[in-house]
Amino acid sequence: MAEFLCPENSLSGSLPSELGRLTGIQELVLSMNSFTGSLPNELGQLTSMTLLEIYRNSLNGSIPSELGQLTSMEELKMSRNAFTGSLPTHIGLLTNMTLLEIHRNSLNGSIPSELGWLTSIEELKMSRNAFTGSLPTQLGQLTNMTEFSCYRNSLYGSIPSEPGQLSKITSLNLRENSLSGSLPTQIGLLTQLTELSLRSNSLDGPLPSEIGLLTQLSGLWVNDCFFSGAFPSEIGLMESLQILNLRNNSFSGLVISELGQLGNLQELDLAVSPPSLRGPFPFDSLPGSLGYLNISGSPGLVGSIPEELCFLQKSSCSYGDDAQCYIDFDCSSLLCGCDCDC
Repeated sequence: MAEFLCPENSLSGSLPSELGRLTGIQELVLSMNSFTGSLPNELGQLTSMTLLEIYRNSLNGSIPSELGQLTSMEELKMSRNAFTGSLPTHIGLLTNMTLLEIHRNSLNGSIPSELGWLTSIEELKMSRNAFTGSLPTQLGQLTNMTEFSCYRNSLYGSIPSEPGQLSKITSLNLRENSLSGSLPTQIGLLTQLTELSLRSNSLDGPLPSEIGLLTQLSGLWVNDCFFSGAFPSEIGLMESLQILNLRNNSFSGLVISELGQLGNLQELDLAVSPPSLRGPFPFDSLPGSLGYLNISGSPGLVGSIPEELCFLQKSSCSYGDDAQCYIDFDCSSLLCGCDCDC
């Protein structure tokens, strides 16, 4: 038997150790069932297997190190279970693997440096676990990776410069950790990035001007951190930006006029804390796609409000999962020439 495909049924109970006898199997798909218990060590005998799908079950216990014997493995999908313990270092032996999904479990401990051996990996999804420690510098060796998500863990320490070698990456999500220090200038080398989320960390210092090199970026979330200093004017070069969220940082100084060049914006949040932004309102006219604008707590802004801003709440637009429009700003120092309640 080369394939055993049984997803999305109502199967329950534990996985039998006899699965280890299917030595010729290449694809084993048991996802979206109600299996419980631990993974049998005997799965490590299925050395011809290229695909193992067991996501969305209720499996628990530790991930057996015997999985490191599955050297033909290309896709390993184990998300949305209740696995505990550390990620075995033997996972690094699966050098043919292009996809590893272990998100939404209860895995803990540090991220093993042996993941740097997975040089064929394209998608690495480790979010919503309890991983601790720092990001291993060896992740910079994964030069074929296009997506890395490790949000909502307990990672700390600085973001290493080595991930600047990930020239193919399009999505990097490290939000909701405890990462600290400055954002390395090597971030500007990730020129294929379309989504970068670093929100809800302890990152500080100025945003490096190299961030303006990310001209493919459509979403940038650095809100709820401790970034400070002036906005880099290079943000105006990021003409693909649709979402820019800088809320709850300590940026200061002039609001850069270059924001007015971002004609594709759908969502813009500049509500900094403490309020310290000043200068002219950056838009002579608003992008037609804009559906969310938050510049609340910015009494230092001066100038005139574009007339269409007054009617933003009445326009028809959508973003995220909800069709709605939103505006929140302090216009005490701004001039409004339209008939509204400003």
